[in-house]
Amino acid sequence: MRPIAFLVLWALAGHAAADETWLMRVQADGTPLLFGADGVRERAGIAAVPVQGQLSPDGSVLKVSQQAIHVAGADGKDSRRVSPDNLAAGSPSWSADSRRIVFLGMRGQHWQVHVMDRDGGDVRQVSDSPDGAWRPRFAPDGRLAYLAWRPRLTKLRPADLVVVDGRDSKTAVKNVFINDYAWSPDGKTIAYSKFGALVFHELTTGTEREIAFREIDRRLDSHAAFPISWRPDGQAVACSITFLGGRQEGGPKIFGDDEVFVIPLRGKPNWFRAGRNVEQIEWVRRP
Repeated sequence: MRPIAFLVLWALAGHAAADETWLMRVQADGTPLLFGADGVRERAGIAAVPVQGQLSPDGSVLKVSQQAIHVAGADGKDSRRVSPDNLAAGSPSWSADSRRIVFLGMRGQHWQVHVMDRDGGDVRQVSDSPDGAWRPRFAPDGRLAYLAWRPRLTKLRPADLVVVDGRDSKTAVKNVFINDYAWSPDGKTIAYSKFGALVFHELTTGTEREIAFREIDRRLDSHAAFPISWRPDGQAVACSITFLGGRQEGGPKIFGDDEVFVIPLRGKPNWFRAGRNVEQIEWVRRP
């Protein structure tokens, strides 16, 4: 066998092995569904992550109630407020080690990014964006990112994607409409969605690979991806790609409403129908 042919077969075998290892747990219209990479429904019994809260790696639940952040047990009991009493708070997220929480707190007229210990101690404001901040998220290694709003010029508001490492911050992506983003498992790449495309941004080099949604299907010309979920091997993301234009109330569904798309770092994207409105996507190891 020729070396090039062998490498092609080896790559395809590796891709197939990865596809067989992982399943997608899709929360659709409040119902947990499980799919293989080929879109075939699975019947394995894997419990759904609670919709009304975010489960930490150690089993605690993070949720928002009356503009305050609470931490509770996995059963939802023993809930306690951890955000400051004098600060309206929302959009919390765990660090990978469950020791810290990043969240948005209202300062003046805008939301700004804050971090704190899981018990509510050591609260620190991270952002000071003139137009406010949005979607703070920890990287696997403890860095964090957020979107710093820019002034609204059109219906789609642009933002800067800012990466914070300790006390240092760097703008990774400037002045782009970004509706969602996600850190890769190794923290080297951020996948973000803009109007009409998904972009893989390598943080070290700034190199980007853009996948236009219309190249996946012509019906996705005015769409954006949300939510974005990395496969744990870091070789692909799964997402929903939804229409951003105007809709007729009570009108028919639009292509992308019920579909799940798998977009690899390299290779051709594919998709399958979940059959219901997609709210959340997670990758889980096949039992």
